[in-house]
Parts: sequence; structure tokens; C-alpha cells
Amino acid sequence: MINGCVRRCARSPHIWRLAAAIIGVLLAAARLPAETPPAPANVISLKQHTDNVYSLVFSADSRLLLSAAGDDRAIVWDVEQRGVRATLQHDAPVYSALFINGDREIVTATGSGEVNWWSVDSGQRIATEHLHQHAVYSLAYQPGAEWIASGGGDTDGGDTTIRIWHARERKVLRELTGHTRPVYGLAFHPTQHELLSASGDRSLRVWSCDDGTFRTWVGHTSDVYRCDYSPDGNRIASGSQDGSLRCWQRGGNGDAAISLRVKQPIYTTKFANSTTIASVADDGFLRLHDSKSLEEMWKQRAAGSALYALAFSHDHRWIAVGGGDGIISLLAPPGKY
Repeated sequence: MINGCVRRCARSPHIWRLAAAIIGVLLAAARLPAETPPAPANVISLKQHTDNVYSLVFSADSRLLLSAAGDDRAIVWDVEQRGVRATLQHDAPVYSALFINGDREIVTATGSGEVNWWSVDSGQRIATEHLHQHAVYSLAYQPGAEWIASGGGDTDGGDTTIRIWHARERKVLRELTGHTRPVYGLAFHPTQHELLSASGDRSLRVWSCDDGTFRTWVGHTSDVYRCDYSPDGNRIASGSQDGSLRCWQRGGNGDAAISLRVKQPIYTTKFANSTTIASVADDGFLRLHDSKSLEEMWKQRAAGSALYALAFSHDHRWIAVGGGDGIISLLAPPGKY
């Protein structure tokens, strides 16, 4: 059969020309760069940052969104208008930012070790404190006690001391030492004087804010990034460079943790509610997991590159994610979380 086809093609030169043209088209198509798929219809994009987005948080009324990025800026967004309300310029990458004091102020943390306070109304800097010797990667806020926690470090470990500040007085109340690598994640317990930390030393620590004592939980095999308490404070979620998502029982010693491996570094984990944990990873996907089994219930690609930041609006309308392309995406959640 093959020989017959060759003889027919030899008697018909135009067939060779047609075949050559088809092959040329196929080769040209193979050389074309892959196009980034368009954003889904239910995704709104906010574009201002020119570097990695590391942190996202909504105000209590969900009308404002605060982002922190590697382009030395934190930006306050008007969610309804989809526009910039204020740009907070820094002299180093901004790794974390929070609303504090009834959303009247903002606190930011930078790669130069600064912790800054800003006015939401004026967009002006109120104060700067520089007690950290290296980058500050994470902040947490406890509104009841008016505490801020800050932590960081550098590639060799560096200043890994966690500092607890009084939010209004802007003074350090306690220093927590123990981690041997940078601190990447912090979260206050919703009702107790307790702080959770995640570190590049592969551990999580649960600290007493009253006396500085701690318990160490080990289970991840690489750097542990952001961490979070469940709304009732009884469980803890964490994600790691090793590609695993873990859910721990707070009252235990880590042995009761359940784990799910997604084969991609997980940069942020957050409880959406008592039954759902969200995660964002190196593959650009936002995932929602059942908090008891960690079974994946829903996922959506939100970026063509890694996602580092994740936040839920308090009115249940939006999930915000951001990452390596500098774009913040607002996604409508699949049902009310």
C-alpha cells in the first residue's frame, strides 16, 4: 500500500507541493509560543503591581482590598470601583500588609526589616520601626488585644525573632525566639493568647503570648509557608515547599495531622470556614478542600504563574488571589463559603 501511494504521488507533483505546504504549516504551528489562556468569565483582574504579589487582605466591610508586592508598594484597592484608592510607596519589597485599628490604619512589613504604620484616609506614613535586622515576611493582627506580630529572617537564618507589638502604642511587648530559619507565616488564635508560626526550618510552633513558651510541630519535609487557624481555633492548616497541605488538631502534638500532597509547592493556606480550606500553589490554581479529609472539592486556574497570596471577602462575594505575574484576580466563589 505504501509503495502504491509513493508511485501515485510521484505521478502527481502537485500532491508533493500540497504535502510540503501542509508540513510547513504544521512545523510553523509547532514553533508558535503557547498562548496564556484568557481569564474565565467570572474572574476580575486588578493590574497595577509590576512584581510578585505576596499578601492580600480585605477590610472588615469588604469594600477595600490591600495588597503587598515585590515592586516596593502596597496598594489599597476600591473593590466596587475596581480602582486604586491609595499607593503606599516603600524602599524595599513589601511582603505583608494588614488593616488594623478598625480599618483606620495599615501596617506593612518590608524586605529591609521595617514595620510601617499608615493612615487609610490620607495614605500617609504615620511611623516606621526598624527592630528586625533582616526581611520581615509575615504579620498577624489580634484586634481584641490590639497586638501585631512580625517575623522574618534571611537565607542563612538571620534574625528569626518574632516580635509582638502593641498596635496603637507601636512598642514591642514580647520577643519569641526558637526558629532557626526564616519565619514565613504567622496567625493569632481567634480567642486565646496564642500565636502560630510557620518557618523555613520545616516546623510550626504554637506560642503562648503570655510567657513565650511553645510547642513544636514537625511533619513537613521542607519550608513551611503561610498558616492559619480554623474559625473555632481547634485546627490549624499549613502548606509547604514539599507540595503538601496539612491539617492539624490544635490540642495534639502533631501526630493527628492529615496530609494531602498536590505535587506543587503550596504558598498559602487559609480556612474559608470551619469545613473548607483554600490553598494556592506554584501551578497557578486556587483549590478548595474539605477540612476533615482534605479532599479537593473545587479548583480553578487563576494565573499562568505561581500564586502566593489568598484572601476571602467578609461579605462572601470574592476570593482574591495574586502571585508571580503581579495581577490580582477576584473570583466569585462556588457557592457561599
